[in-house]
Amino acid sequence: MIFNSCNWINHGLNFEPHHIEMCCLRCHIGGGNLIIKPGFNGELLNWDEVFELKKPFIEQNKNGHIHNKCEGCFNLYEKDWEEDKKYFNYLHFNHWTHCNCKCIYCFTDYNKDFYNTQRYYNVFPIVKDMFEKNLFKPGGEITFAGGEPTILDEFEDLLNLFIENDVSRVTIHTSGIKYSPAISRGIKAGIVDVVVSLDSGTTETFKKIKNVSAYEKVIENTKMYVDAEIKDNFPLVSTKYIMMPDINDNIDEVEKWLSINKECNVRSIVIDIEHQWFKLQREKCAFPKHGRDIFDYIYKRAKELDLNIILYNSARYYINNKQDFPNFDFIPYIYPSLGKINNETIQKIP
Repeated sequence: MIFNSCNWINHGLNFEPHHIEMCCLRCHIGGGNLIIKPGFNGELLNWDEVFELKKPFIEQNKNGHIHNKCEGCFNLYEKDWEEDKKYFNYLHFNHWTHCNCKCIYCFTDYNKDFYNTQRYYNVFPIVKDMFEKNLFKPGGEITFAGGEPTILDEFEDLLNLFIENDVSRVTIHTSGIKYSPAISRGIKAGIVDVVVSLDSGTTETFKKIKNVSAYEKVIENTKMYVDAEIKDNFPLVSTKYIMMPDINDNIDEVEKWLSINKECNVRSIVIDIEHQWFKLQREKCAFPKHGRDIFDYIYKRAKELDLNIILYNSARYYINNKQDFPNFDFIPYIYPSLGKINNETIQKIP
């Protein structure tokens, strides 16, 4: 049946501390946070129950009534959805909060000691059970956010499970402070793409944002991930730049960040806007001119440096809903179900 919906509502799960949600997006007007299973702490799931919990949202979409928490989300689109097919192919892991840095833009910033010691649950038995029951369909996406994924006890086992089962795409968001052999293995297999949270072009700004001194180590690990890439394929290593007011929202810092990418042979960059700052600008309907100028500068310089541009959450929402950037072309954050990302499949992205 043709109706307006999204991959996460129909076939996705987002594992959060103490509950399971439909997805992780918060930047749109509705604000997200569609909880489908509260009070969850890592126990094995009754999959029939999970499908039943998702069913009311799917039925609502079929009837043309988008949930108010989904209002304005860029993941909604109209197509012939397989609403009766019971499978998953979009998984997001966000069920832990401890980390090896202290980013000031993180929602845990106001009480790092509390969040860094919070107990988390293991998802490996849950995912293994999903795979064994053939409930995961290849062609979707698996994403790690958190928290820092590389410090999870089960991270290497999880990633190896995905590689062995030929999952189409696994995106890892990492501080880059700890090197992961499994990430490199996944990059070589064309399955894993890694987003290193750099957010700066200098050691001084890095420390101001991250509250740790690890800039050189992150650069070193980024180079190791780049070395694992198959050079003729689509780039699977990116560094991320979250624009923050009065910290890194200036041309000088951006230029140094872009230069570092070229020095490391990174071929793809990710742009985003600090969520709370962006939310305030959205409510005022007036994103600062210097912010628009920085976007314009990044776009022009990235083209000159032959860097692919990926827009995340707030940045993508802004570009999609403004006329300031009619010619701003970029690679979508969520690829369609194309299989492994390489030069052949990337050409199919609409």
